[in-house]
Amino acid sequence: MSESVHPEPRFLKVPDHATGLDPVFMQPVRLLIATMLADKRWHNYATICETMRMTPAGLSSQLKLLSSHGYVEAKREGPRSLWRLTDRGQECLADHLDALRDVITRAGELLTTSEPVLARAYRAGVTIASLAERHGLTYYATRERLLAEGVELRPVGPTPLPTPLGMAEAYRGGASVAEVSIRFGISIGRTRRMLLAAGVTMRPKGTRSRARQSGNGPST
Repeated sequence: MSESVHPEPRFLKVPDHATGLDPVFMQPVRLLIATMLADKRWHNYATICETMRMTPAGLSSQLKLLSSHGYVEAKREGPRSLWRLTDRGQECLADHLDALRDVITRAGELLTTSEPVLARAYRAGVTIASLAERHGLTYYATRERLLAEGVELRPVGPTPLPTPLGMAEAYRGGASVAEVSIRFGISIGRTRRMLLAAGVTMRPKGTRSRARQSGNGPST
C-alpha cells in the first residue's frame, strides 16, 4: 500500500465527548451527593453530613443548588430533614455518568496511542495515513510522533513492484537486461528498476557477464 503526502493537514472528525455531561455534576462534591441519594430513599440530613464529611453550611449550599435544578427534594419528619434524588435528578445523573464513561474510554484510547505503539505499527508496515485514521490523529501529527520516536520513515511514493521469481537469477546468470525483459514480458526500463530494487549489481552497459564472455550472446 503506497503513501501519499497530503497537501494540507487532514483533520478527522472527533465526536463531541462533552455531550451529555451535566455542568451541575461537574463539581465532584455534588456528584458524590447525588450518587449517595441515587437509591431514591430518604436520607437524614445529619447522616449525609457525616458520610460526606461536610459542614452543615457547606452541605446546605450544595443541596440548595441541586434542589434549584429539580434534582433533589426534601421533607421533614419532626426535627429531621430528609433528602432524596428526584426522578429528574436520577435521569440526569444517569446521562451524566454515561457521558463520563465515554470520556474515560476516549482518554484511555488516547493514552494507549503512545509513540512506541505507533512506531511498532509503522515498522510492521502500516502506513501513516492508516495510523492517523486508526488513532484519531491528523496525518502530520502522526508523522511528527513517529519522527520524535526516532522512526526512520519510508520513502514517500509508489511501492516498488516485486521482482518476479527468477528475474535476478537470470540476469546474474549472464542474460542481458534486454533478454530478461523479453523473457518476462516487461519493458527494459521497468526490468532495470526491478533488478535494482532486488539489490542486483548492474553490469556496465556494453559489457558481457563473465559467464558469457566466451559466447556471442547479446550484451546488456
